[in-house]
Amino acid sequence: MSCASTGGQGARGGKELNRAVESFIAGDFQDAVRRLEELAPKTDSEEELREVYYYLGRSYLVLEEYHRAIDAFTTGKAVGGGSVFDEYLLRLDFVVSGAPDAVTRSEKVTRGQFAALIDRMFYAAAVDTSLAGGGASGLAGLVSVERGGVQPMPDGKLHTEAYVTRGAFYATVARLVRERDASLDPESLFENGYQWALTAPDEESNFVTGREVVDTLQRVADAIEKDNG
Repeated sequence: MSCASTGGQGARGGKELNRAVESFIAGDFQDAVRRLEELAPKTDSEEELREVYYYLGRSYLVLEEYHRAIDAFTTGKAVGGGSVFDEYLLRLDFVVSGAPDAVTRSEKVTRGQFAALIDRMFYAAAVDTSLAGGGASGLAGLVSVERGGVQPMPDGKLHTEAYVTRGAFYATVARLVRERDASLDPESLFENGYQWALTAPDEESNFVTGREVVDTLQRVADAIEKDNG
């Protein structure tokens, strides 16, 4: 999206949007939010309103106010926003549902949730602030799948909606332990070690539960903290 120069308020509205976008680009996201929130109710051009909510959502995203970002992107989509709004909403859903308390309540965990949880627990933030200066191409940083060790599936796609299997969970945890150089044997984290990943009494129990995921990752995090203590 480009910065509008005209809108429901004519040149004045365009100038106000330009100032808000300038604050966004300069990294002053609080000021961008203030300006955009003031501008939104005064804007009657759908094109300009989409721009307002696009930058408002991205500002909230960088400020880690995820639910407000979701509201902004949802509103932008409602006034004719395109696929870029859908992409942000999908990724933000993973960030929100990838919080430990949300994952714990899950009977099964998606790969998107899993990636967001790893980012949150081991890399301090689920959102890459480099998104501030980028466009939709910066979406990969919103849930940093590769750096968290959640690898693409054999077809090369991430399949973020797919459920995490025991085997995939074991492999990811083992990779995380190795890459973080934790003095921990991955097999000690699972009942019967690697056999846990191979043995499931039925198809449904081949998937990990939220409680298993959070408890296991917490043990890894505790081991890493102890090593660094």
